[in-house]
Amino acid sequence: MKKVNEQALVENKSILAKLLASENITVRHRQVKTAYFDMKNRVLHCPIWKDMTGDIYDLLMGHEISHALHTPLEGWHDTLCNDKKRPNLKSFLNVCEDARIEKLVKRKYPGIRKPFSEAYKLLMERDFFKVQGKNINELQLIDRINLYFKVGAHLNLSFTTEEQVFVGRAENLETFEQTSQLARDIYDYQKHKNEDKKEKKSKENTTDTNSGDDSEADPSDYDDSEYEESDEKSNAKSGKSGGKGDSGSSSGSDEPESQTDTAFREKEQNLINNFGTGIIYLSMPDAVLNNIIVPHKIVLNYFENAIKSEINNLKDNCKDFSYLTKGVNMAFHSRNRAFINMLVKEFEMRKNANQYARQLVSKTGELDDKKLSRYKITSDIFRKVTTVTKGKSHGMVMFLDLSGSMQDTLREIIEQILVLTSFCKKVGIPFDVYGFGDSHSYEWERNKTQQFTVVNKGFSFKKSNFNLRHLISSNFRGSAYNRAFTMLNIVGQLSNSSNRDPAVGLLFSKPNYTCSSSKLGFGMGGTPLMETIVASKEIITKFKNDHHCDVVNVVYLTDGEGNQSIEYGEEYHSMSDIEKSKTTIGYIDFNSKISVLTKKDDNSSNQAALTRLVRNVTGCRHIGYYFALDYYIQEIVTLTKQETEFLTDNGFIAKTNIGYDNYYYLDLQKTAWKPANNNMYTGLTTPELIGHMFNSVQQKKKTSKLIAKQFAIDVAE
Repeated sequence: MKKVNEQALVENKSILAKLLASENITVRHRQVKTAYFDMKNRVLHCPIWKDMTGDIYDLLMGHEISHALHTPLEGWHDTLCNDKKRPNLKSFLNVCEDARIEKLVKRKYPGIRKPFSEAYKLLMERDFFKVQGKNINELQLIDRINLYFKVGAHLNLSFTTEEQVFVGRAENLETFEQTSQLARDIYDYQKHKNEDKKEKKSKENTTDTNSGDDSEADPSDYDDSEYEESDEKSNAKSGKSGGKGDSGSSSGSDEPESQTDTAFREKEQNLINNFGTGIIYLSMPDAVLNNIIVPHKIVLNYFENAIKSEINNLKDNCKDFSYLTKGVNMAFHSRNRAFINMLVKEFEMRKNANQYARQLVSKTGELDDKKLSRYKITSDIFRKVTTVTKGKSHGMVMFLDLSGSMQDTLREIIEQILVLTSFCKKVGIPFDVYGFGDSHSYEWERNKTQQFTVVNKGFSFKKSNFNLRHLISSNFRGSAYNRAFTMLNIVGQLSNSSNRDPAVGLLFSKPNYTCSSSKLGFGMGGTPLMETIVASKEIITKFKNDHHCDVVNVVYLTDGEGNQSIEYGEEYHSMSDIEKSKTTIGYIDFNSKISVLTKKDDNSSNQAALTRLVRNVTGCRHIGYYFALDYYIQEIVTLTKQETEFLTDNGFIAKTNIGYDNYYYLDLQKTAWKPANNNMYTGLTTPELIGHMFNSVQQKKKTSKLIAKQFAIDVAE
């Protein structure tokens, strides 16, 4: 048998199950003994099967899905039949119901007929019905019916005229009520045959108590020897575990039982991989955005009041807040105007190229007067019309890491954000920027306790002060946008104790003055990245709806991974330690039923899985910017020799990593703007410094062009 990737098979066939069920049911693979369906929550629980082929998996999954669609709760395998007159009715009901539900699923999906046929043929070869070496036409009626509907095409089964009536009824089953009645009728028929056989033998004064050889049995009396066993053997048999198919001899030796159904269900246990990895899907919580997002007015007013107060408290100061804002903004545009224009140019070129590629030229059927004179040498004399299909509208949502480790790099990253927002403003792309952190800065946050609502016993997060600060947006009009832009510019300058612009350096000359404390509203702490990813789902969805965007690029700017703050739900904690060790965690969006799997022994797996889940649910491209120094980038990500050389030469490398569509590792030494030293504020006084600065600027221009081109491609595609 061809070896298959079992985990890939599980994921693919889970999708098949949803399609067959005609609804977004949840499919969970766990350490369970048999498949069963949670009718209330619409969850199909499946064992972890082994030695799978695609056909066998299609059979098992299609069979259980048809049960989910057509079998009422009392008809499932684990439901006991409370019929005192027919203690072994369950096995008869199994056979009849299997015939009905498999017929219905084949009727709905004709393409599944072949996998069913091939799978049962293979299971027959594995002796799943325990009939090898036996004359199948000497089996009980219920067992021949079972084989007829499951593998009849490969067998030569025969039925008497009397038995054909039951076979015809089985072929025409449509409802579960009909199935129940047929199972009872076949049971009574078989029991009557067994009693007749017993009476006949009694009359013949047959005393043979060891009739294990059933070759002389009547065609409809298969295995009635079991009812003639000694008391010792009968007691031994009654000592079975009581699983599905056990005859339970308490009602007498004349009680019939489907031996092939019992055998199949016992053999089915052999398909369960007790050492395999199960999958448990935990629902993603709903974010309570009103308790998470700090409104931009609160952020802006808090900052401006605090910074003005700081300026007024400075001794011997003759400068005011307007001097500061004018100075930092002029310095920013002086540094980045050319870069921003280059971004715009690259984007427009790429967009125009895409529009050109979408042009459709068609003939109108009308003659072109200007081409009539060339009718002898060309047949192309008709007017043409060029149609340019409408391009897709874009949007951008950015998330800025405001953790403590960003202290030394925040200036450069904020500079990149302001470059991107300026670019978006010029080309008319709507955007929103949020800063994520977990430090208290505003009184507003004190009463915002419940940030996530657990869904369907899924996962949640450890309690924290997680918040998203709304920093800047294309929705801000006039002075509101300029104030937000200036705020970020100043925060970037103050996040670092040196290399400040002249206006900032003059006012805040003390190197120990930074914005890392909460007094400006930008206190730094941990990295609640996974909380941000989960909350982003609703933010992105709302953004798309508000701006009617076809394409939204979600951009994360950070210098590391997030805190491991996930707390698994009740379902996971109810599992044993052994089962947990054999279980792979998956995350699922409860509404869309879209799911992803994590990877074991991978610290970044939770973050990557959540990013992929939100990316798949929202349909939005995710782009990551990771800022670090060259040597550290090479430590945290595996690069080929060529990639390492590219990073060294160009200052960045793009990888598909951690769930992102594109993940940029940027070397801060080469991509971030930094003055050569503090002498830049007073003028360059030596040829060496001038030469160093010139080379540094030229290198950064080269790198900026490469990044700009790649970013424009990402956004314009």
